Order: sequence, then structure tokens, then C-alpha cells
Amino acid sequence: MNDREAKLTLILGAKGTGKTTLLETIIQSAKERVLICVPDEIEWQQYSATELLHPADFDFQDVKKFIFTNFSKKDFFNNGQRVNCFTRGFLIFDDCRLFFKGYEYEKEIFRNLIIRQRHKMRDIFLVAHGFKEVPPFFFTYTTDIVLFRTTDDLSARKKDLKDFDRMLATQVRVNAKAQKQPHYYEIIKFN
Repeated sequence: MNDREAKLTLILGAKGTGKTTLLETIIQSAKERVLICVPDEIEWQQYSATELLHPADFDFQDVKKFIFTNFSKKDFFNNGQRVNCFTRGFLIFDDCRLFFKGYEYEKEIFRNLIIRQRHKMRDIFLVAHGFKEVPPFFFTYTTDIVLFRTTDDLSARKKDLKDFDRMLATQVRVNAKAQKQPHYYEIIKFN
């Protein structure tokens, strides 16, 4: 991680397209420390949960999950201070729409989280079922989109997306290829 810019990667795809499998492959091959924020304890059961109540709770060297509930939301954000304790690794928000419901309060916190990610040496992954589930301000900072088959109408995000025509062409191509290869995806890189 030391020799490159930190990334904000969106992983988008309908249920069952392979998003979690791809992330597991990334986690295993990168050998980075990872914090996976999940809305419930159903997925990622192979990893132990952490409470993240104190800055010392972020001092782990493997993969941990944080079960993000409405109860824990206030503690997790804590004006951005708590989540900013996580440095040098991968920060994953699985099913990100649940983290940013009514996100106006969190918007500034996450903007700071993203802006400071290079200094904190962390890559951020946002996982969603489609473009509509990602708050618009994230598209401004996105470095990569991993696009699996999606079912949402991309035109709803036309004003938010960088290079809309390229995104639409990629979505059409991925959806067509996914008819024969259900786990097909393409990576779209932005400068």
C-alpha cells in the first residue's frame, strides 16, 4: 500500500453475481488488514466481530467485521473520529445503502474519511446492488468501479457519473455477457 494512492472502489451487482466472492479473493490475495462493516451478522461469518468502542479496538492485524446497526451508528461515526482510527488496510462497507440512509449527517464525515484516506493509507470498498444505492457524492471520489450484472436504470445517475456514455456502454455489455457467464464483471478505472 505504501507505493500507491489509496482507492475508493465501488463493487456493483445484483444479488448472486459474485461481489462477496470477489472481495474474499481480494482480501486473501492482498494480505492487508481489513475491517468489513456489515448490516447484520449473516454474511462474513468466517470472521470474528469487533465492537470498535475504543481506539485500541482498531489495533488488529487480520480481518474483522463490525456489525453496523442503528444502535451502533452514532458510536461508529462519532463525528468521524472513531472510524478514522482505522488506518493501513481495506475498509469495506457491504450493502452500503444501509450505512448512508438519511446520510446528510454522515455525508461530511464520509467526505473527510475519503479525502483523508491516502494519508491514513486505507482503501475503501463500497458494495451495492446498483448505481442508485450509492449516494451521489461518492461518484466524485471513485477511482474504480467493478461492475457485475445490474438491473437498475443508469439514467437516474446521469448527472452524477463521470463519463456517463462509457458507463452505460459497459453496463449494457456486462449485462449481455452475464447471460452466459453469471459472474462476469468488468473494471472501470477513472483518473
